[in-house]
Amino acid sequence: MTVEPELQPALDVLHRAFPVGVSDEDYKPLLLALSGDFSERQLAALVAEFTGRDRFVVDNDHAAVRSHDRQDRASIGRVRTLLTRAGYDDLPA
Repeated sequence: MTVEPELQPALDVLHRAFPVGVSDEDYKPLLLALSGDFSERQLAALVAEFTGRDRFVVDNDHAAVRSHDRQDRASIGRVRTLLTRAGYDDLPA
C-alpha cells in the first residue's frame, strides 16, 4: 500500500516521530492528534500505511475514539510533542 503523494510528508513525519512504530499506548492519542488536520479517509490511509493496520480498522478506531473512548489530555499532548519535534508543524496546510 502507498499513500497519496500529498500525504507523504505527513508519513515521513510519523516515521521520524515514531522511529520504531507507534505503541499501543500512543495509537489512539495519535488518531486524535491527527484528526483535525486530515479528512477521515486521509487519516485512515495515512495511519494504516504507517502502522500496517487495515484502513477500515483505523477508520473504525478513529470513529470510536472520537465518539466515546476518551483519551487523557496528557497522552494527546505527549503525542503532539513528538509530532512537533519531528516537523509536523512545518507541513504544508
